[in-house]
Amino acid sequence: MIAQQQEFLFLEQQLNQRKEDLRVLQDSISQKKGEFEEALRDGETEANEKLRQIRVTFPNEFSINYSYEEQQKNRSIKNIP
Repeated sequence: MIAQQQEFLFLEQQLNQRKEDLRVLQDSISQKKGEFEEALRDGETEANEKLRQIRVTFPNEFSINYSYEEQQKNRSIKNIP
């Protein structure tokens, strides 16, 4: 009977330790997920800013209303095949 109680206490301690380990891992996952989401937002912001800069630098290259003829004219002026 005493051996069973000791085994039960040991298993209970192990269970409590595993629960604590799980809590720590879940906290770590939550923190890493937040860091990843922040990095993703920062990357998207940076990409959008670079795209804006490209559009400002080359406004006619990205215009929807920019006709095929105008593109060909620009290419010939710039010597682009």
